Amino acid sequence: MKVNHQRLEDVPPDGLEGAGRRPATYFAPAVRATADELAADLNAITSHPILGGLLQSVSGLLAVLNDKRQIISVNTNFLQALGINDINDILALRPGEAVGCIHAYEPPNGCGTTRFCATCGAAIAIVTSLAKNLPVEETCALTVGRGGKPVEMCLSVRAQPVTIDNRRLLLLFLLDITKEHFLQSLERIFFHDVNNILNGIMGYCQLYCQSHDHPPEIEKVSELANRLCQTVALQRALSSCGESKLTPQWQTIASEQVVSEVMAVFVHHPAAAGKSLVADNRASGQTIGSDITLLLRVLCNMVTNALEASPPKDQVRLTVEVTPKGGLSFSVWNQTVIPEQVQPRIFQQHFSTKEGPGRGFGTYSMKLFGEQYLGGEVCFSSSETEGTTFRLVL
Repeated sequence: MKVNHQRLEDVPPDGLEGAGRRPATYFAPAVRATADELAADLNAITSHPILGGLLQSVSGLLAVLNDKRQIISVNTNFLQALGINDINDILALRPGEAVGCIHAYEPPNGCGTTRFCATCGAAIAIVTSLAKNLPVEETCALTVGRGGKPVEMCLSVRAQPVTIDNRRLLLLFLLDITKEHFLQSLERIFFHDVNNILNGIMGYCQLYCQSHDHPPEIEKVSELANRLCQTVALQRALSSCGESKLTPQWQTIASEQVVSEVMAVFVHHPAAAGKSLVADNRASGQTIGSDITLLLRVLCNMVTNALEASPPKDQVRLTVEVTPKGGLSFSVWNQTVIPEQVQPRIFQQHFSTKEGPGRGFGTYSMKLFGEQYLGGEVCFSSSETEGTTFRLVL
């Protein structure tokens, strides 16, 4: 929802700009509650059991505003986020004044009335919610003062109107999404820059391959660069569209090509250092209809996990076989056993035995790409006697 960003005016309380005068505003009404009105609002919410319980139970940042957009209560998390010990320090302030927006005290009448407020997500959510008597959610980009320096922030703001004892109040939920927003921006820049670099590499590879005296290694570099372009395109599609809109690019693929490309990836791979990766293609001459990028994504995840789980000098085997129905079975074996308590959660998204954020997508993506998009079956077995085998059957 959006509101009309025309210049608004309202009648000020006594003493704001002189009796009978209307102060200018570039967005929201400038009028504030009198001391008596604030005291009545505070008394109403203090004695209300449901609102009091809500303030104590909500885990995020929550502020209660009156119909003049002034704070009459906040939860403990709100105070802690602002580094405030006494709630009285922010009572009767407007949200921008409380959080330290650098424009909160600019003319004509501070928070909500300045030239910047007409495009402020928080101001838009608050004003629209009060005007429409509906919940409104917006994203608010703001600059706050911290330690004498400007700091950029991004907040998700949800305004929810409520009525208590015939008083119109507003619940203001705030969520700091600065980090998430920053990472999303970095992701877009990353894909753009990587794509430009890859196009340059591909161009040089093509020039070298066209010359008669080029070294044979340049063709392998060209193949890997092309595969990297396809992988980046896949990752960008997943990031921008999500899983549901990913469309496989079907083609006929020989088993020899699959084995060759997997082995090429791990020739100098850090996970393969001090270990051996052996390929056994028992389906020589056989082909399969599939998406080579998704297929390699599944198999390379299997091989990477097997190598990372294997101690130095151990062997990892990639095997390709023809199934009884004429399909192909790709399996990756290593000697290390997966703990029994971990096995039921192997394909669960976000679950990982490894430390650090961003884990838990590797094995999940095997199932996602192998079954949902390639139409195959992904499974595994692990025991003390047989070791661990991950398998993709197409």
